[in-house]
Amino acid sequence: MKKLILLFVIALGISTALVSCSSDDGDSGSSSIVGKWQYSREGALVSNQEIMTDYEHTSGCSKDYTQFAEDGTVVDVYYYNNGTGCDFSTDSGTYTKSGNTLNVNLGFGATESTIKKLTSSTLKVYTTYTFEGGSSTEITEFTKVN
Repeated sequence: MKKLILLFVIALGISTALVSCSSDDGDSGSSSIVGKWQYSREGALVSNQEIMTDYEHTSGCSKDYTQFAEDGTVVDVYYYNNGTGCDFSTDSGTYTKSGNTLNVNLGFGATESTIKKLTSSTLKVYTTYTFEGGSSTEITEFTKVN
């Protein structure tokens, strides 16, 4: 009987380990970053806790997004109200993805981020900025739209 209980405990431990290593826990798995990603939430890491709020898109305009192409190019589009209606600005550049590291260069310097979650519908990245006296980690979460 003791052997049967021990076997059950081992099987339970293995199944728990397999579930906790799923791609929803931050591993990029087989999901692709290629596609159009709308900004959905933003925030910061404070005392190792995520503090997040909904991303505020310009009212009445299309939603801001970033689009990653298979050829390593990236386009970042922001919509704004120009006083007579909606307009937009575009930054274009390149990106590389290696494991959970994402480097984006939009022409004004490269930014390195850590991919914390990449599924078929969600991309969450942490970007840490170091400055004199400390650092801060910004969090951006996107929803895939195609």
